[in-house]
Amino acid sequence: MKTSSNPKNLNPQYRKTVEGPSSPPPFQAWLHRQLENDEEFRKRVEERLNELQLEQQLIKKRRERGLTQAQLARYARLGQPYLAKLESGSLRNVEVKTLIKTATALGCRLKIVFEDP
Repeated sequence: MKTSSNPKNLNPQYRKTVEGPSSPPPFQAWLHRQLENDEEFRKRVEERLNELQLEQQLIKKRRERGLTQAQLARYARLGQPYLAKLESGSLRNVEVKTLIKTATALGCRLKIVFEDP
């Protein structure tokens, strides 16, 4: 079945999202309300976004250096499966010494900063 990218062929509910004046899609509107009204939810989202930043920086630096996960793991004296989990964000409570070893193996400095929101 071929689908068209023409918004006129979309379900009316989705057409409003695509063609609508400037109202955000339902999920974005819900997310915005949750972030404004639920302090605990906002904190969890911020924590997860911070974790993603770390993971994305690690992947970026590894690729910039032209290293595979296996190579970086060997240089940092970590297992490749462990590094894969670190990059994917599936690890929790990663020790600072692990981050230092990884940064050193990448030829980077690890910087931990407390910032005001």
